[in-house]
Amino acid sequence: MRVFIGPAEIANYYGPITRGLRELGVAADFVPFAKNRFDYGYQPSGPLIKAINWAHAKRASLDRRRNFLFKLGFVLLCEFLQTVYFFVAIVRYDVFVFSYGKSLLIWNLDVPILKLLGKRMIFCFNGSDARPEYVDGAVMAPSRGVSISDCIRLVARKKKQLNLIEKYAHEIVSLVGQSIIMTRPHIDRVSIGQLNLDDEEAALATAIKPRGENESVRILHSPSHPEAKGTQEIRAIISRLQQRHDIEWVEVIDRPNHEVLEELRNCHFVIDQLYSDQPMAGFAMEAAWYGRPPVVGGYWAAFMHDTMPANHIPPGPFVTPDRVEETIERLIVDDNYRVQVAREVREFVARRWCRKAVAARWKIIIEGQDIKREWYQDPMKSDYFLGACISAKMAREIVTNIVKQGGESALQLDDKPRLKERLLAFAQGRLSHRPDNMNNSHMEQEA
Repeated sequence: MRVFIGPAEIANYYGPITRGLRELGVAADFVPFAKNRFDYGYQPSGPLIKAINWAHAKRASLDRRRNFLFKLGFVLLCEFLQTVYFFVAIVRYDVFVFSYGKSLLIWNLDVPILKLLGKRMIFCFNGSDARPEYVDGAVMAPSRGVSISDCIRLVARKKKQLNLIEKYAHEIVSLVGQSIIMTRPHIDRVSIGQLNLDDEEAALATAIKPRGENESVRILHSPSHPEAKGTQEIRAIISRLQQRHDIEWVEVIDRPNHEVLEELRNCHFVIDQLYSDQPMAGFAMEAAWYGRPPVVGGYWAAFMHDTMPANHIPPGPFVTPDRVEETIERLIVDDNYRVQVAREVREFVARRWCRKAVAARWKIIIEGQDIKREWYQDPMKSDYFLGACISAKMAREIVTNIVKQGGESALQLDDKPRLKERLLAFAQGRLSHRPDNMNNSHMEQEA
């Protein structure tokens, strides 16, 4: 059995999984079609994959307005080369693990063909590839310039793509918090484990950093997309806290991953983001390995414990956005608490999210045998609608405008009437975004 993993790398997730599977004797190949901008160190192998990577790099470097014909030429070249590789792959591989909603051909045209050929397909979603744009700040941030009409079009296209994948994929790996317009039960990615660190031993060898006498608290923030991660609001929180505490604030933005890891060794703790739909994503997981407590904010924190098995949930401060400031302050003033959290998160990732453990779960999924029922989540039963990278206030404004311009069906939730009604009630101010106040007739003050 040979396994294809690709064609995109997200947060250094798929490369380490491939290495872990190989260590377990699985003939797995990681085949990214394009280099990740954070440079996780993967080099394309073979002339065809090198040509695909080159074509994608040229395509990305050209400005659409100034070089439209050249860019179109490279788009067509990418698709031609990937079509050639498709015929190579169907001979070479038995199982396909597709990343970020992508497969080998444009519009996932290969998916029905692969199913017809008897190939096993697993789609793993990482965030914006599954999340509807109207509750995705990574897409709807003002700097992106996405209009309401654009948003309606993008959500409709995504729903069509997800319907196709849900119809043909053998298994789907996702998160309940991002699977708002999905309907099929899927394997929860947190349950099988987050994996994005190559040198686990080096991370564990880094001592948990106590605060010395008269030493500033060094706090690290390294957002992949500052606007989506709530960096401006986080800076305001730090500015307020600096009036009361001795804080050294460090930001690492748009730098290679190895530079981020170096800064992790030198800080006391990290702030990941303000609006997450998972408890410990890539940067937070890296911090945990190095024994640095990660502060993660997100509305999903108020829903998670009613949905997931307790032993699958990472320890550490995953809190609603309104509690982020008090959580940061506690880590500043309470050295014992910070060291305790550091030990707990490091022990969790070393035990449950190490490469061997996560790869072993992926091996079970790939083979399709003995998949545990507790790994599955059903998005049809979820009440969560706030997505990620976006405040409740902004989400309500966008949803209101979506309905005003495109009607309720533009939310692409007609097949989930219960959740659609809750989202509409939230947009109209009749329902709180907090699970313990779902029946309130008025909205709470929102972050």
